Formats: sequence, structure tokens, C-alpha cells
Amino acid sequence: RREFEENFTRTLRELRKELEHTSLKHLSSKGQVPLGVRSLLQLSNERIEKVMEEAAQVPVEERLHIEALRLLMENAKLRKTLNEYSEGLLHNALVKSDEAPGAVRGPGTAAKKPASSSFFGLI
Repeated sequence: RREFEENFTRTLRELRKELEHTSLKHLSSKGQVPLGVRSLLQLSNERIEKVMEEAAQVPVEERLHIEALRLLMENAKLRKTLNEYSEGLLHNALVKSDEAPGAVRGPGTAAKKPASSSFFGLI
């Protein structure tokens, strides 16, 4: 029983840490290759989904374990919702940056501005 509790707690901490690393701030500061906002949001959501899949596989013995995992899943869902809101709020700014003068244009394509190296540089 004690071993199960220790393993469960360690797994929960690891999943929570993985979830913390899905933040846009963390992802943008860590990357060796600068990513645009859309790419950061997509990467964040993919990592959140991975954590949710892993959490769904964690064995439980008691109601408290179930509730702890529910809180982790709720945290993950809220992070995805926050990403959706961020993308929605930034949509106009992103569209404007794509249409900005000096944006890179290819033949027959809409204007594309080079990707921002930081999500936080847009605000």
C-alpha cells in the first residue's frame, strides 16, 4: 500500500511538472529554434494532450486518487482553453502582422511576415 502511494504521488508530481512545461512562456524561452505564436500554441496543446493521455493510464486504488487525477485533468483542460482564448484574442494581431507592409510575399500568396521569435513580443 505504501509503495503504491509513493508511486502514485511521484507519477502525479511528474505529470504536473510536464503540464507546467506546456506553458507558452516556458516553450518560447526553451526553444533553440524560434517558433511563431501559432506553432507555440499547437505545440502546447499537443503536449497537454500527451499529459492527459498519460494521466488516463495512471492506476488508482481510492477515491482520493481519482479526485487528484480529476484535478490534474481539469488543469490540463483549462490550459487548453486558455490557449484557445489566447489564439482568439491574438487572431486580429496575427492577421494584421501577416498583412503588414514589408511582409514576405511569394507569387500568388498572401503576405507573410517572418514568425515572431517570442509569443510575448507581440503584446
